[in-house]
Amino acid sequence: MREALNTNTMRAFLVAFLVACVVFVLTHVFFQNTTSRVIVAGVFPVDTQVTVHSLSSNGDSSELDRFVIKAVAGKSTRGGTRVMNLPIKKLRFEFELAAASSTHLSNNESLDFTLSQIQVIKPYQNHYYYSGKYISEGFHSNRNLGDSGRRLAYGRTPTVLDSRVSIGEKNWFLVLGMTALFFVAVFLLARNTSILSLPAFEDMALGNKISSSGEFDTINGIRGLAALLVILSHTAPGFESVQMGLALLFVISGFLLSKPFVLDAQKIFKWESIERYVVKRLKRILPMYYLYIFLIYVVTFKFDTALRHFFFVQSEGHLWPMTQIFAFYMMLPVVLILTSLTYRVHRILPILLLSIFIYLSVIYMGDWTPFYNGLYSHKFFLYAFLIGVISSYIQYDWIARHLDPDWGNRWSREALGIVAALITFYIIAWSAPMKPSPEVFHWVSQFWLKCIVSAIIILLALNTPKTVYRWLISNWLFRSVGVIGFSFYILHGLGMQIFEQIQVQYLASPNAGIRSWEFLLGAFCVSYIMAVITYSFVERPFFGYREKKSTS
Repeated sequence: MREALNTNTMRAFLVAFLVACVVFVLTHVFFQNTTSRVIVAGVFPVDTQVTVHSLSSNGDSSELDRFVIKAVAGKSTRGGTRVMNLPIKKLRFEFELAAASSTHLSNNESLDFTLSQIQVIKPYQNHYYYSGKYISEGFHSNRNLGDSGRRLAYGRTPTVLDSRVSIGEKNWFLVLGMTALFFVAVFLLARNTSILSLPAFEDMALGNKISSSGEFDTINGIRGLAALLVILSHTAPGFESVQMGLALLFVISGFLLSKPFVLDAQKIFKWESIERYVVKRLKRILPMYYLYIFLIYVVTFKFDTALRHFFFVQSEGHLWPMTQIFAFYMMLPVVLILTSLTYRVHRILPILLLSIFIYLSVIYMGDWTPFYNGLYSHKFFLYAFLIGVISSYIQYDWIARHLDPDWGNRWSREALGIVAALITFYIIAWSAPMKPSPEVFHWVSQFWLKCIVSAIIILLALNTPKTVYRWLISNWLFRSVGVIGFSFYILHGLGMQIFEQIQVQYLASPNAGIRSWEFLLGAFCVSYIMAVITYSFVERPFFGYREKKSTS
């Protein structure tokens, strides 16, 4: 008993320590390097444009915001950044005349101005004021005109003002206090909760309750493979162009969502079935997705961007598939009504109809880019989801009816499994690290072909039971990631950022954030830990698995 208690305590301590480390890194970086707002005040010429830059330790600068001060002659005016929570260590200001007014300034003419104050507002910390002599002590410029360094001038080129030292001080009390608070809370929670009893791990054994153990493990294994391929494409050296993870993600979504309606073609014509489908989909994605948007955009005061994400009008960065997934969720009932109507005429017609839809989608929607990503737009990969739907018809209406689950003998299944393994390996390897001949690579790199191969992988994995290939696809790592796959996908971008800060702040890595196996392993571990927590306490409470009906 005492040994079990000590083991449980050690596990709780380890989990709490890991969470505390993440909290420490986040709070340390945020409170040290983040500035809520920057304000400058003084007597400026009309339409003075101020550009604010962040200076890194090696002198590189990145533009954060720019604003125009509508000055009144002879009177002190002020202006400030509009973007909230800027990542700043050192500041650089560039003062110049706004573009509309600069044309009236001759080549040799200059306009002088006087700074009275620079104000830096840091979140949860003291405000920092630089005025009088402290401006010249804290900043240096390329165009001082005197008056203790506060009077400057600009002409056709900007006047640059750089901070001499880092802005602000470390708030160790707040950082250590929040770290200790999280450590105690997580330790008490983990000590009184078995880690293996978390839904993220318990749900790995649900196969016999909701489908079949083999099918459930295989599907989760494929989900996990898709998630791992996505993080590989963002962190691993040589995997820049791999898109197999997204292809698997889209195809398996269409495959699984259409399965209940393929098994029962009349279900789609019942309103309660459609209502249950829509509600289940919303419960499945909205809680975790909205939590992430709240933390990333609302907390950082980017309300306009958050609002567009809430309504699936925009999806920034790695979230771009969310708009496509949501659009397909809403379209699927219409697609299934059409296929179910044709199914009444003949079983082959849904497959033919979906094939026509896929062809038309590839031909006529290839250049249609309706989904806004913040910097550019993405086309609608409708055909990827439809390939998943057609795969569901092939699996559950044709193969399941005509093929015995234990078909053939062991060696024939193993032979097909080897073929499937080779297809899986080469389509992944040829996407990025291994380059075949240009002719082969041209075809392999096509996204539509990756989607077809994804469907083949799913069908082969489901129909090669008791083989090495099934064992490889259903290994513990793939399945554990597959169960928490949605949270893992949503959070892996944040996991990459957190580990990059760990590399910068604590590992002194010279290639922080650069593709490497260290970056892959670190980003995976951080993302996996966060996903286990969010799946268990955010995702899982909102949806439930329905147990299959007993046949006894």
